[in-house]
Amino acid sequence: MNEIASHEWRAVLSIALDLTASLTSAHRGVRLLRALRQAVVCDGAALFLLEGGMLVPQAAHGLAPEVMGRTYPLAEHPRLAAVCESPEPIRFPPDSPLPDPFDGLLAADRSALGRVHACLGCPLRVEGELVGVLTADALAPGAFDALSPGFLAALGALAGAALRTGQLIEALERSASRLGLVARTLIEEARGPGSGILGASPGIVRLRHEIELVAASDLTVLVTGETGTGKELVARAVHAASRRSGEPLLTVNCA
Repeated sequence: MNEIASHEWRAVLSIALDLTASLTSAHRGVRLLRALRQAVVCDGAALFLLEGGMLVPQAAHGLAPEVMGRTYPLAEHPRLAAVCESPEPIRFPPDSPLPDPFDGLLAADRSALGRVHACLGCPLRVEGELVGVLTADALAPGAFDALSPGFLAALGALAGAALRTGQLIEALERSASRLGLVARTLIEEARGPGSGILGASPGIVRLRHEIELVAASDLTVLVTGETGTGKELVARAVHAASRRSGEPLLTVNCA
């Protein structure tokens, strides 16, 4: 295996450091491509997430804006399919018969005759599972010939880990958002119309007074009564009047 050059090591180190940073998937993808360009001279690069049988762009550099608005079904793009099927990074020869999905889409050459001459594709795998693809394209033939196999292997491994990390962070954020929504809903229900105890009879007045007393304390409260007498309503009233009213009230059916 060829020795990894110093500028290649810098790119690998940059990607590795980003794995520990709290970044959104979009920012992580942009920084990954920025690190790639430290070691690879290219006219265009893109990071894709594999979803079903298609590749979905996550970040791009040097490519036309419409690239980010498209999806790339593997059945329609044999070159991308070849990258996905390969166990290691692929450097396509300039005369490859496989059509390049970015022909005419490099920002450096949008002419009708614009054609990508050098293409590099890295399958991104985490624990053997394909999670996405990283591509680099250049107008100059042989632009990627000098890249060391060690660098390409490290690049693919770290880029795959970065992509999976972004997916996990997004999943955690969605879960936290759902939990926050549930908590807000419970609080609003406890405070909303119909949550109050209505009436002016001596019994209701005494009940409200008892609720105020226990709500101000940290005592454990047992609410008893027959089915349908409003035990949950009383529990919500105690919670709404307590110092923890800003926190969710969780109910558990013990039947």
